[in-house]
Amino acid sequence: GSEVRVQSFSIRGGEGLFKARGTLAHGAGQRAALEWQAEKLVVMARPDRRLVATGRGNAALEGGKVTLSGELRADEGVIELRPTTLPAPGGDVVIVGRERQAKGATRLAQAALDLALDFGERFRIRGRGLDSLLAGKIRLQTGAAGNLVAKGTVRAVRGTYTAFGQKLALERGSLIFAGPVDNPTLDIRAMRKISAVEAGVEVVGTLNAPFVRVVSEPPMPENEAQSWLLLPHGPSLASGSDLSMLP
Repeated sequence: GSEVRVQSFSIRGGEGLFKARGTLAHGAGQRAALEWQAEKLVVMARPDRRLVATGRGNAALEGGKVTLSGELRADEGVIELRPTTLPAPGGDVVIVGRERQAKGATRLAQAALDLALDFGERFRIRGRGLDSLLAGKIRLQTGAAGNLVAKGTVRAVRGTYTAFGQKLALERGSLIFAGPVDNPTLDIRAMRKISAVEAGVEVVGTLNAPFVRVVSEPPMPENEAQSWLLLPHGPSLASGSDLSMLP
């Protein structure tokens, strides 16, 4: 097939700009190799997932498979973590006519992705108790089975975490990606100070299976720490109605 060199082209939507230049091959080969550049491009526009990003990289098409690589920095973004309200079948349940897929996996069967994403200064995550800006970088790639995986650590910045009905200030908050992009490992500590006591929670595990424990500074038994967390005083001053509020 013939090969055509594309000097440049650009696509401008309602928001953002996408530019590319490279070569296109017609006919049986169906090959393409492009350098691309995005400026404030809307990458995702769902109500619970929004990403506007700027960056550059390379793209190619050969044998019906697309490869995309490069670097992106978020101009703005938001992820809403909605609670699951409907029951889901167990992992050993197979629905006839539907391809079996690992829980939480996102598949890109005809694409190979390798993108570095910088979260910038205006990317927010909300839901499941967490409300915070995110900062840091991750690397998004497709695995051998076409599943989308991520590597890297993202920090929660100036955020809060709500637990036991209390809004707590984040002392530390890390989302550690080393596998499926939608299930990072958590390392969160959120506290509130009452008098000379700080009480709060530590959250570890994963986003889909978090483990929460009550902590305090200075350290004390968990039932005392829970009293300082849920009440404006320690257990020695708790009334009967106060004690009924404790787990």
